[in-house]
Amino acid sequence: MPHLKNKSETNTEAARLLHSRNLYPSAIHSAYYACLQIVKHIIIKESPKTPSEVEDEIKTSPESTHEYLINRLTISLREDGKDYKTFNNNINQLKKLRVESDYSNVLSDSSKSKNSLDLNEIIIKHLKAIYKT
Repeated sequence: MPHLKNKSETNTEAARLLHSRNLYPSAIHSAYYACLQIVKHIIIKESPKTPSEVEDEIKTSPESTHEYLINRLTISLREDGKDYKTFNNNINQLKKLRVESDYSNVLSDSSKSKNSLDLNEIIIKHLKAIYKT
């Protein structure tokens, strides 16, 4: 479980480094996956289920892994009376940037890359404040 948190931190640092080297599509990609990794870490940590049971739940879900993780954490935040809108709005903006960067025939420039870094920071700070992770 702590490996996901470490991977998230590594991918955040990679996103910053890639941005500084003008490797914008890869920076956006790394910023997004850093957030997904911390989300999965939190879901596993907060679940009464074992990590294997959570993995099985993800695999058997009709949703994609990304949708499952985002929706599961959004629902959990909402049910606990926490600020789910900050998480949900920002992760979906970051996901849109990542999908565009990875799959669309559009330019991923410095502005979009910087936006992804900003979104990454907002999301991770927000989640760490709530979950003390």
